[in-house]
Amino acid sequence: MSGIARKSTALFATIGLVAALVPGTAWVAGGIRSSVQGEATNRLASASISAYVEVVGRDVTLSGADEATLERARATLDGVPGLGSVTLVPQPVSSPTATPTPSTATARPTATPTPTPTPSGPLPTVNAIMFPGSSARLPASAVAEVDALAQILRSRPDARVTLTGHTDSGRTQSVRVMLGQERADAVAQALEQRGIAASRITTTSQADRQPVASNASAEGRAQNRRVSVTLSSDNG
Repeated sequence: MSGIARKSTALFATIGLVAALVPGTAWVAGGIRSSVQGEATNRLASASISAYVEVVGRDVTLSGADEATLERARATLDGVPGLGSVTLVPQPVSSPTATPTPSTATARPTATPTPTPTPSGPLPTVNAIMFPGSSARLPASAVAEVDALAQILRSRPDARVTLTGHTDSGRTQSVRVMLGQERADAVAQALEQRGIAASRITTTSQADRQPVASNASAEGRAQNRRVSVTLSSDNG
């Protein structure tokens, strides 16, 4: 074989290797992010530390607590495999309120409060929560929708919610199923951070099996990247 032929063969082999590796890069990054997210959440739960965990790549942002609690959380995450930088975002310290002066007036007997009836009636319809591209990170544009959903669940203690993750038709089926599940889990985690019990939340993935628009266009694919929200009541 001539020198030119050998060089051409090596070049094509290198191109083939790069082509084979590139599609797996996003999968590896997603696996690292899921691993860091899961390990960080488990460690904080075991240490009884309440803080919101957001993972981008290998970097973690801790928020939703005072500075001392976040420092404990940072120390607890020390040694998490694959962990990059840790950023702390303490919640603002509220101004102390004045202690009321005890009244010297004679206390009057108060009437026994009437038990509050359990809310009933039809539950509202909630719009789907949209996600960008191949991401499972809850976008900032969805925060208001999650806040509204949490308020509904707080006002209706009889209600439960099912979160179903959906994707467009890109990537492989196994990746689509996992991406849909991660999107549903991201919304569930945000609700739990807002005080909704995990026992009231069910998550599942339909991947690309229930499109609301055609995946043939960019607009259609964008509409399919979502988490649908279904509310149900224990009272029927």
